[in-house]
Amino acid sequence: MTATSAAYKVDYLLKNIVLVMPMFSVWSGSGKLEPSDFTNVDADDLPPETVAKLGLKRLINRDALSPFTRLRARADRLCEEYGTRFMGGFAIPEDYAPVVAQKLADLVSEFNTELDTFLRNYDKLINDWVVANPDMAQQILRAVKPRDQIKRRFNACYAIAEVNGSAHDHTNSMVQVADGLFDSFLKTLIDRSVPLLTAKNGTLNDTFRSSVRNSLQSIADKIERFAFLDPSKGGMMVLASKIRASVVGEGTIRGEDFMRVWNTIQPLKSADAFVAAVTAMAGEAPVIVAPPVSQPDLLAPFPTSGADSLGSVPHQNPTQTSTVLQPFEPIDAFGVEEGPLDATFMPSKIDDSEARNALVKDEPPADRINAAPAEGKPITSREELGKMPFASMPGFADKDNASLEAPAPAQKEQVRFSKKRFGW
Repeated sequence: MTATSAAYKVDYLLKNIVLVMPMFSVWSGSGKLEPSDFTNVDADDLPPETVAKLGLKRLINRDALSPFTRLRARADRLCEEYGTRFMGGFAIPEDYAPVVAQKLADLVSEFNTELDTFLRNYDKLINDWVVANPDMAQQILRAVKPRDQIKRRFNACYAIAEVNGSAHDHTNSMVQVADGLFDSFLKTLIDRSVPLLTAKNGTLNDTFRSSVRNSLQSIADKIERFAFLDPSKGGMMVLASKIRASVVGEGTIRGEDFMRVWNTIQPLKSADAFVAAVTAMAGEAPVIVAPPVSQPDLLAPFPTSGADSLGSVPHQNPTQTSTVLQPFEPIDAFGVEEGPLDATFMPSKIDDSEARNALVKDEPPADRINAAPAEGKPITSREELGKMPFASMPGFADKDNASLEAPAPAQKEQVRFSKKRFGW
């Protein structure tokens, strides 16, 4: 490999990643054993420190430190999920660096909150441990450090940096480092996959728990994230798509589904098998997983719009030329709450005699037959319905002038409806 091609390889591989280094340190909760800590033992009988260490003594219940060790482990798992170990930290694909940075920032904040709580309770935690171990009370108290010193034993932070070669690297040392990135990626992948393969015999009687679906989805995601390392130029994306397609569904994986998954993940059993598989798949097209088909909800509410909606009062929408249907709220027959009235089915008491006679004769009053409705205002309340001229009401309008819109605001006469007259 020439120096030019080596430099190109290093630049191509390393420009796609950032180096993330989570740095979480936790106090051990222990102190050094001293010769004076041993009772009924002559100090001269103890081995010299140049040859052997006397050991450590716990100064606090280690359960009090569990929140910090868990957060440190979560930071490492986060970086391993999105990347792979590299140069003392983690290589994270560049596109995912912002996501990892935010999640690490959240963990650091949580760590500092736990530390504040721990330091407030520090004296009590020490005292509780002394009470629980009275035979070693003096030895414990002699080793206790002040709170400020203990605070410096805790730390939570992280660093993100780019990795580049140097013009002063005349030995092309970064080529080996760049090659190690692919090896590290393969090791991470295979370490997660081998337990799935070794725990089964690969027969129709075998099953995978439903959680394996998520595990293999995560493996497929990692393969896609590191596709820029693909030695076959395309096979890794195909393998990722096949793994994802094999675990579509829910519940325990068994029978033919198990065999399909089992055969799909065979390339993950070793580095050689992986390279051979992706090389063979390089010419294939990735498998496209169809989105799930949504099933109709039989318990869903009946539609409140559309030509087939029942119990609706039709009116003309001012923004449309076609008739739309509006929801109809039924009237409470017991007088608790009255909803909008349906003029089509609910004739009611008329205030003036002319209107009363018109109702009996099924004819509109003479002065309202040709009343022009207002443009663009739908019927939305009892008051507006009461102001509607008879020529505009369904069931009372003549055949040539059947408007469904509200009257002009200048209309003063009203028609009032009463449910009591008809016993509704």
